Amino acid sequence: MLGSTGVKFSDVAGIDEAVEELQELVRYLKNPELFDKMGIKPPHGVLLEGAPGCGKTLVAKAIAGEAGVPFYQMAGSEFVEVLVGVGSARIRDLFKRAKVNKPSVIFIDEIDALATRRQGIFKESTDHLYNAATQERETTLNQLLIELDGFDTGKGVIFLAATNRRDLLDPALLRPGRFDRKIRIRPPNAKGRSEILKIHASKVKMSDSVDLSTYAKNLPGWTGAKLAQLVQEAALVAVRQGHAAILQSDMDDAVDRLTVGPKRVGIELGHQGQCRRATTELGVAMTSHLLRRYENAKVECCDRISIVPRGQTLSQLVFHRLDDESYMFERLPQLMHRLQVFFLEGGQLKRSFMDEIHQGHQFPTLQMHLGLLVKL
Repeated sequence: MLGSTGVKFSDVAGIDEAVEELQELVRYLKNPELFDKMGIKPPHGVLLEGAPGCGKTLVAKAIAGEAGVPFYQMAGSEFVEVLVGVGSARIRDLFKRAKVNKPSVIFIDEIDALATRRQGIFKESTDHLYNAATQERETTLNQLLIELDGFDTGKGVIFLAATNRRDLLDPALLRPGRFDRKIRIRPPNAKGRSEILKIHASKVKMSDSVDLSTYAKNLPGWTGAKLAQLVQEAALVAVRQGHAAILQSDMDDAVDRLTVGPKRVGIELGHQGQCRRATTELGVAMTSHLLRRYENAKVECCDRISIVPRGQTLSQLVFHRLDDESYMFERLPQLMHRLQVFFLEGGQLKRSFMDEIHQGHQFPTLQMHLGLLVKL
């Protein structure tokens, strides 16, 4: 497919390492003659590897959009047909069109559907396993390998591919001369998540009171696609609530929906059940607070408590996450304090500690019981 992507590097956030690696491709596409005069060749092919939703397709579009060159995008499954020869013909046609419209970018998404390890011919007893579909896939892969071998990088064409299953790819495809550069795109860190949220928040009407940095800090491992889904979900919640802009409560509701699940309307707890759930969750929150206050413990601070049934849970706690360094270099006291909080997941234990607090017991008594739990 030929066309302008309209995506720039300013639309990409959270993967600065990959963007920096790919900047030289943009410079080559803008001025290939200068590279040719100097005898410099850019990477023959670039493999983008990463978890789903990390931005592999987005960064490939940004390369073509930043350079202002044609962008040819196809999925690996589009080359696999039952009829032998169809896929290889499509490979030849794709590279031919890209060379005619040079400089240009060829991008094959989910290349593992096309370039899985070749099985070879089986013995006669199992020859029926080598069916037409397998033969077509291997014929298509062979044609791709031939095109990459004869692919002159001095012609102003860049070949990109993306996969989240590098272990499935054929070794012949990964050798130097075909994929000279393999770039790992990882989930963004807290700073990257904040930048991604700002980009998506600029596309919707969001209240100035919403602190996006809090969500960026407390959502580790979330990819760019999931953060985009969070903003869209918050916008839908705001519309349902009749708000003129996305509020903090709308973002909190969206986080709960994506992490735990939607509200369960089929469960109605009575007054006694609600009190038990509230007491249960309050016990954990107070334990964390008391450890932080009296022992200067580096444990997560409770942000909010909800006794609204969601998904498979009847209640939940949301904690403020510590900085990344606290989890990278954890010490024994910190681990012990966190265990003391985690061990209070039994409702009876939490209620017993709450009863002690109501009866006037001091925190050292509570701490003694927590120590016994850790020893168990």
